Amino acid sequence: TMEYAGIRGTALFYFGDQGEPFKVVIPRYREMSDEEPTDWMAEIKEMDEVDGIRIPVKVEASWLLEEGKFTWYIFEVYDVSFN
Repeated sequence: TMEYAGIRGTALFYFGDQGEPFKVVIPRYREMSDEEPTDWMAEIKEMDEVDGIRIPVKVEASWLLEEGKFTWYIFEVYDVSFN
C-alpha cells in the first residue's frame, strides 16, 4: 500500500520460486459510478532479457469478474531502449 498527496493505492504482487514477478492484483473501479472496486489483474506471460535486465515482454490485463476472468488487453513489447 502506498499513499501520495492524500491518495492511497494497494496492490498485491505475486512472485515465483525464482523471485520473478508473475502477476499483480489491484482493486480498481471499472466505471466512475461503481460503488465498489473490482479486482484487476496483470499476468506476466513472458519475460526476456534486454541488455542484461529481465523485463516482462508479454502481459495480459484482466478484470476478475463474478462470472470469471475477462481479459481486455494484451501488452507485447517489441523494442526497448534504456537511457
